[in-house]
Amino acid sequence: MTLDEKIKRINELYHKQKGVGLTEEEKEEQAKLRRDYIDSVRANLKGQLDNINIQEKDGMEQLVRFLNVHGIGIRNLVRLNAAYGNEALQKLKENPYRVIEECDGMGFITAERP
Repeated sequence: MTLDEKIKRINELYHKQKGVGLTEEEKEEQAKLRRDYIDSVRANLKGQLDNINIQEKDGMEQLVRFLNVHGIGIRNLVRLNAAYGNEALQKLKENPYRVIEECDGMGFITAERP
């Protein structure tokens, strides 16, 4: 079954569920199709992310690696880059607690990670 066919069937089951309801067999089919769809989307996204190669000479690649190692996500990468630009990694290493005051949306728990 192609992805488009799975999506069509998921929608059919959804509408039937809202109308007359689903049998136990249909509920199991719906759950399996949804799992398959989510797994497919995740695999596709992971494949795209794995193929991204940042090749900037301004230290962004080092910042991405540093934050990734410490479990700090892309949202905070954007915040740090907006606040500090090319000096983000240096400033973060000098004093990670500065982000509490200087970066909107970053608090003590984030500062504690590095």
